[in-house]
Amino acid sequence: MRKIQFIILLLLLIISGCSNSSETNLYDEKDILQLTSNNKSTIVSRDMDLLNKSDKVATSSTPFTQVKAFIPNDEYIQYEKVLGEEFLYLKIPKNKSFISGKVKYENNTKEKMVIQTLFLQGNKNAQIKTSDSSSWKPAMIYDIPPYSSVTINLDIKWDVDEMQELTFFPIDQTSNMNRYNGGSLSNYRFFVQSKNISMDKQLINDQSFTLDQKELSNQQNFFPIPTWIGSDKKESKLVDKNNKLMTEEEVEGIKLAAIPYKTKVDVLLIDEFGNTSVLAEKIDIHENKPTFVHIEPNKIKEMYENKSRKFIFIFNNREKEILADLKTLDIKKKPFATSYQGVIEFYDTKK
Repeated sequence: MRKIQFIILLLLLIISGCSNSSETNLYDEKDILQLTSNNKSTIVSRDMDLLNKSDKVATSSTPFTQVKAFIPNDEYIQYEKVLGEEFLYLKIPKNKSFISGKVKYENNTKEKMVIQTLFLQGNKNAQIKTSDSSSWKPAMIYDIPPYSSVTINLDIKWDVDEMQELTFFPIDQTSNMNRYNGGSLSNYRFFVQSKNISMDKQLINDQSFTLDQKELSNQQNFFPIPTWIGSDKKESKLVDKNNKLMTEEEVEGIKLAAIPYKTKVDVLLIDEFGNTSVLAEKIDIHENKPTFVHIEPNKIKEMYENKSRKFIFIFNNREKEILADLKTLDIKKKPFATSYQGVIEFYDTKK
């Protein structure tokens, strides 16, 4: 029998803490799917199923109070055994052009949650619809009342010729200002097998590295966490102006924290409506050195002129490399899994 605690762990990775190509058509607010409890694909209750199981897979000095999770339907679920445990990934059945599942929000607080949810297939927006609808949208928004659980049955459009990975990004419109700081668990990425793959020896070798116990204990960062930089590659200082985060000066790019292994990263810009743009691809990350990613001035100007919320995604281990990362861990050729999908929000500049 599948080990349920590891399925739960996967779902709770999106748990909120305690208390150079772009889309051809630009989406905006009018394109967002506005859902209410009256929708036939929506179930509202007071059952906190995932929160009630959270203490079995995570510990915290204060109780977890919110969950945002995507739960694929059983027909899409596959497992890869890693060090005796099971890692969930997805496989598209033949003749399917979408992934079906449930988005589940749990809110065990006295304040409402407003969540605007996006999905990506690789670097592009993956359109969604509720299971009772035929109208595809780039994103959906839902207000989750206090002390309630909301389950939404939906389909995610899938193109078998595009990248084999799915990213779930629930934007919490009611979270604290610094929620999307690169280090928090703000999104989750699945490997999705929708065509044949092979794992050659070189792929495993590329994922392999060793660290002794002393090196492990001295590490400050295991993932290339991003921070904004301004002129002279200095980290940008964030300031609070009228309860809104801003940078003291205009940014020019991002700095990725030094990590103890080699990898490559892609840098993606996405806004709250699902418009995407690839800023950089296959940037080499070298061991124990910070990496600086310059963003073209024209793109920075565009980002400041567009007043929607915008986020930078940092992805490594693309597509089957997600699976290769786990296989390498399983045969003990690396000390920990290294697949990372960080998010950092773009802020206006203080004037």
